[in-house]
Amino acid sequence: MFHVKHDMAPWALSILMLALLGCPEGSNEPGVDAGVEDASSSDTSSSDASLEDAPSKDVGEDASPEDASDDVTQDAALDAAQDMGMEQDMGEQGLSEVCEGACRTRDVAATFGEVTEPLEFGFYGLNAPAEDGARTLYVELHGGGVDECPTMNSPTPSRTLVLSGLPWPLEARTYTSGEDGLSGALLDFEGTLFDAVAPARATGVEVTPRAASVCAECVGGAAPSDPDGFVAFDVSLTFEGGTLSGSTYVTHCDSYDE
Repeated sequence: MFHVKHDMAPWALSILMLALLGCPEGSNEPGVDAGVEDASSSDTSSSDASLEDAPSKDVGEDASPEDASDDVTQDAALDAAQDMGMEQDMGEQGLSEVCEGACRTRDVAATFGEVTEPLEFGFYGLNAPAEDGARTLYVELHGGGVDECPTMNSPTPSRTLVLSGLPWPLEARTYTSGEDGLSGALLDFEGTLFDAVAPARATGVEVTPRAASVCAECVGGAAPSDPDGFVAFDVSLTFEGGTLSGSTYVTHCDSYDE
């Protein structure tokens, strides 16, 4: 369950409560094993030792056409990663911890009938660990309003998408509602997309992380506890009568942590 923070705006509290109604406890898949960090450290040490022991090879000696082809392929892959602002700074999740330029694209939009509305910015927080230590991310995308963590005086956004159940740490793969227990709910405060007061529940959710830097150990620290934290991902949801899709870049909000 969420710990409701008193510094959140009334509309934000409503979003949290509405999101909880359709997300029974235990519906999310466990996250990555807590031993990943230890394994990563030991792998790094062994890799360093292997590199030191390996004999050096002079440039140009015994170079085959196959070696040259591999070099070209690796150079092309590196160029593509650099174009997306994802240099070789990879975290233990297999995702880049660097996100610049096109990686920070925010073009998510919802379409119901002939009406399309944008959701220009968003925030995330970390839910409390489960009994097995697994954690999930809580994410909100907003259309309208102010691009800053909600407070009691924040204006109500025009619309809000709530995403729940995304496991942390993230892996470089696509997460779905069917296999990973993700859930999504869209609230339309202005009624431009649909007339119902209740949120539209997603019938299908897909989230593909592109880059992320999240400090789980910072939760509970003085705000802002993780000012450089972010998650960049592609998202696609289907609703009865509508769809939502696009790329986005969300930043950390302490009031969303549990």
